Amino acid sequence: MRIILPILAAICLAASAAEAQRVCVEELAGTCLKYADPAPASAPAVEPAPVSGAEQAERALGLGPAERRRVQMGLRADGFYNGSIDGLFGPGTRRAIRAWQRRAGEAETGFLTAGQVRVLSERASAAGPATPDNPVAASGEGALDRERTAALVGEQCYFTAFGTPFDMKFESGGKATASYIEGFANVEWRIEANRLCLFGPMVRREACAALPPERVANERAMLAERARKLCFDFELRRVPGQL
Repeated sequence: MRIILPILAAICLAASAAEAQRVCVEELAGTCLKYADPAPASAPAVEPAPVSGAEQAERALGLGPAERRRVQMGLRADGFYNGSIDGLFGPGTRRAIRAWQRRAGEAETGFLTAGQVRVLSERASAAGPATPDNPVAASGEGALDRERTAALVGEQCYFTAFGTPFDMKFESGGKATASYIEGFANVEWRIEANRLCLFGPMVRREACAALPPERVANERAMLAERARKLCFDFELRRVPGQL
């Protein structure tokens, strides 16, 4: 009996404490008839991610859907973007903007200034009239270079550097990933003025191969062959910690 009484007292105290934390929602003559659990504590506010000055500057431009599509068309005309012309600046468009800025020798923010928007809009205009099926015209100055840029995406070539074999894949947006057994190296490429060029921080010096000034019978095979030869000839720069 002496053991049972303390246990009953503890149970009663626990029940009283739990009841004290509850809220009375219906009372009669000083007696609570109905309790409710207290409202849960509100979750702490989540701090918004910081916005860079470059992003703020682009937001201030108030670019509408039509202006954004023209930017994408300009990026495509320069061989940096092969995605949809939808006016949505997703990861693919941002990567293309950074690559375009790098080539222009400007800060690689991925966000546009008013001057950059103007230049890209002019490039879109120079490409000729757009259609839903072909946002960048298939005629006009640089049209063949743009066609060849799109055709080379996905092609691969192989080379050896520092005694290590590399497998390099030409990707959209002027990027190429050279993979080796322990990792990868980043390379950039472009087709411009009937030349295929490899360049970037990991390339010892820009390497280019001439392309025929006119379409040939088998464009893709010709591009793949020139890419393989260029890969064989160009040199990578050894980057500490990567190679």
